[in-house]
Amino acid sequence: MRFKQMLLALPFLLTPLSTLADLHECNGVWTNTPCQGEAQHTLAETTTTPDPLRKELSERDLWLHDLEMRRLRAKREYNIDIDISEARALCQNIKTTAIQCKQTVTEKNVAIDGALSDAERLEQQKKDAEKKATSNDPATVVVIQNNDGYPTPFRTPYPPPVFPQPHKRKPPRMPAQH
Repeated sequence: MRFKQMLLALPFLLTPLSTLADLHECNGVWTNTPCQGEAQHTLAETTTTPDPLRKELSERDLWLHDLEMRRLRAKREYNIDIDISEARALCQNIKTTAIQCKQTVTEKNVAIDGALSDAERLEQQKKDAEKKATSNDPATVVVIQNNDGYPTPFRTPYPPPVFPQPHKRKPPRMPAQH
């Protein structure tokens, strides 16, 4: 997914940006058509080149965003809080190189991944221990508590059978005699 987004954004990043028309201010209104008479101000078409510093800073912001999302996942799923303020401060400082920033972000990613794998392993061990404890152990007794408060040691998985009751016949109704 990210690769497709980069492919779509690549032509826009590599081509210089330019405005498509000259702008003219005519009586306080900016238009893209020349004024009748003389224009007060005119903005000519310009060509800009991408700033390499801006590109590097946006790349650093992307690394920090990915790190922040990974930290939030660890916090949400396993209540693991890892401090990334050191990496954030280092990457937002213009004097540090991109290599130093990437190295710090990678170290924090490895720390978060290690904590996540440890938490997942512990959770799996707990599930395995619960399974083992509730497996067919003869000392284990399962009691199901009804809503009425009385324990029921066994409940059938199907409803009790219904036996047909004999049909009571009503005596026929006699017509009224006059």
